[in-house]
Amino acid sequence: MKISLNWLKELAPSLALSETDIIEKLTTLGLEVEGVERIGGAFTKVVIGKVLEKEKHANADKLSVCKVDVGAGDALQIVCGASNVAAGQTVPVALVGATLVVKKDGVPTTLEIKKSKIRGVESHGMICAEDELGLSDDHSGIMVLSDDYAVGTPFENYVERDTILEISITPNRPDVLSHLGVARELVGVSGVKALAYDALPFSRSQSRIRIDDADNCPHYAAVVIEGVTIAPSPKWLQTRLKAIGLRPINNVADVTNYVLHSVGQPLHAFDLDMLAGKKIVVRSNVNESFKTLDGKIQQIEQGMVMICDAEKPVAIGGVMGGLESEISDKTKNVLLEAAYFAPSSIRRTAKKLGLSTDAAYRYERGIDWGNLRAAAAMATKLILDLAGGTVVETSEVVQKEREKVHVEFRPARATALLGVHIETPKMVEILTRLGLEKKNQSAEKIGFAVPTFRVDLEQEEDLIEEIARVYGYDHIPASEKMNASYPQSRDKKQGFDDLVREMMIGFGFKEILTNPLLKYEDVAPFSTNIVRTLNSVSEDMEAMRPALAPSMLKIIAHNINRGNADLRLFEVAHVFETDPTCGEEKSTLVRGYVEKEMLGLAVTGRREPRRWAQSHEMSDFYDVKGAVEALLQRLHLLEKTKFIPYTPNALRVEFFDAERNAAATGQVAGIIYAATRETLTRYDIRQPVFWAELDMSILKVWSRFERVFKEPAIYPAVWRDLAFFVPTSVHSRDLIEAMRTIDSLIETVEVFDVYDGKETGSATPKRSVAFSLKLVSYERTLTEQDISSLLANVIKAVESNFGAELRQA
Repeated sequence: MKISLNWLKELAPSLALSETDIIEKLTTLGLEVEGVERIGGAFTKVVIGKVLEKEKHANADKLSVCKVDVGAGDALQIVCGASNVAAGQTVPVALVGATLVVKKDGVPTTLEIKKSKIRGVESHGMICAEDELGLSDDHSGIMVLSDDYAVGTPFENYVERDTILEISITPNRPDVLSHLGVARELVGVSGVKALAYDALPFSRSQSRIRIDDADNCPHYAAVVIEGVTIAPSPKWLQTRLKAIGLRPINNVADVTNYVLHSVGQPLHAFDLDMLAGKKIVVRSNVNESFKTLDGKIQQIEQGMVMICDAEKPVAIGGVMGGLESEISDKTKNVLLEAAYFAPSSIRRTAKKLGLSTDAAYRYERGIDWGNLRAAAAMATKLILDLAGGTVVETSEVVQKEREKVHVEFRPARATALLGVHIETPKMVEILTRLGLEKKNQSAEKIGFAVPTFRVDLEQEEDLIEEIARVYGYDHIPASEKMNASYPQSRDKKQGFDDLVREMMIGFGFKEILTNPLLKYEDVAPFSTNIVRTLNSVSEDMEAMRPALAPSMLKIIAHNINRGNADLRLFEVAHVFETDPTCGEEKSTLVRGYVEKEMLGLAVTGRREPRRWAQSHEMSDFYDVKGAVEALLQRLHLLEKTKFIPYTPNALRVEFFDAERNAAATGQVAGIIYAATRETLTRYDIRQPVFWAELDMSILKVWSRFERVFKEPAIYPAVWRDLAFFVPTSVHSRDLIEAMRTIDSLIETVEVFDVYDGKETGSATPKRSVAFSLKLVSYERTLTEQDISSLLANVIKAVESNFGAELRQA
């Protein structure tokens, strides 16, 4: 935000600080000064001139040859490229030898004016535009002066020098989005001088104004002024607006901008005769196209606050006016609007339409609702002074009355939080200087009423923060009691997320970070329990992801489209779903919603880097499955894991542990996927993608980091092979689990051969599966009888439970 020091000092007459001190004080108060620009006087040898003649350049269509009287000697011949130059004009002229400071690509550059020949015609100087003199950014044409300027006198005699501060304002401080707000910070509320005005007698009447959306527009005031004369603004007003980068328009429009940047209240002036029925209706049910002041067509949707007349929309409430009702040279009667709009409504509308205006910038942060009538009165007085006319009506509609916020403040609490003792009278002085009104006081606490312009002060901690800010953080000593201790080691589960990240990086994956907010259409295919966002700033952030897949697939598509097609990516992040059945027995932050931390990993493209000595094999489903197995192995979970077919293109990862759960079902930890053709088409991906998502909370609970070393058996191990004809519907995994539970002497069971197509005479299709069993005893050497008895039990169990048949040699 740009602040003019000249303008600032008009509102703070008691401000006696130097420019350097002002900048330093604003910065210590939390209003960081990002830039300083000095305007007016950054030139030499510029005088007032009079254009006597203007002729077209013989060799250039867009150039003119002018004869200019500069008050000394013969008239100068100057070649000018401005389209608005004309004979009889009074203009600023840079003589030969003059120096100007102009901006090139935003960088100030010194320009020396020399005698030159332009397209064969000599030029002895330059007729200047405002930006070439450092007065504004306007380069639309040369600067045309009034006849009050004496020809031949130095132009600097007429130029007001000023310093412009570029201040960074945090979103929670809308009260300083004006010169008055900054002045209050520097000299306190008692040291500022508001714009002069005469209070207006606003009457509650709905004959002129009707509000149909009280939630988004609780207060609307209108002043009707008849008989105005539209003309250019006086020099002082134009100077003020140009100093902060605004283009003067006309006296009425300029007044609204001047009041906005003076006291922070957005205003809008309508041509009353262009309003059907000469009425105002505030609605939020408009669904049609609308042409704004910038000449662009905007598509208005339901929910956007619109200012309408008796028939049609005339302005987008709090954002921008309409082209048809703007103030023009023909305007005679004006309706001046001063209103309060809900910040969330304006923010949503401005973002949706892609409009950024000074009014919307303030409304969406929260304006001073208590200053609305005074701001309207200030603007009314200025309009009457500059454009004439008569006030014929002042009316308002207040749908919702508001009261000041009251906060109880405890000095002892402030001392405890700040860690420094500040005398109570000093703290009260700081708060009252900021505009808070002391209402009551007891031995332990003081009651304050918060001024209407401080919408950010709601609780005691806010007041304590204000005291620290004004008192000065530099004056608060660092606590000598502060210390920190760091453990020599930490439980691996305390840093489980970081541990998993390190493992994944070790497996050759690259970590990505993605936004949990996505388009609804992107997340809808992955869940039916979508969490929709309220007041989303754009359609790209209208829903929260129920899985990591949509975010990761967008990243994969983005990289493939830019030639990076060989990817191994992972992310540890949160996913969100609605869960209406989620009661208080579930440990969720918000009832009815589930938030989980997940690990997502994805593989696509070549299995190995593109090098001459590497294979060119493409990644497949088993690459991502192998990565999951490697991670589970490092977490000591692989021996408890089963990969169970979930869908034709997915495996479910489940954990089983007899000590935890004797039931047949395990705990689902995640799923491994092969992207379907439909999914790949949705993201415009033309190569296979495989990914997995694992629940980090389940991994953390089940993982084991304690090393348990088991002494190897001193007795020899025995290996025996068994082959069965097994129905093709039976999974080898189930056979292995069944064999391992038959006898504790069976240490491992592994498949070493599978043969399909063997006919056994049975109507049920079967295949041959061969198993290798390792038998170990820690107590004695196994005899042949022990081995035969154990194998007989295995054969009997497999044949009876799975319909298998022992394959004879």
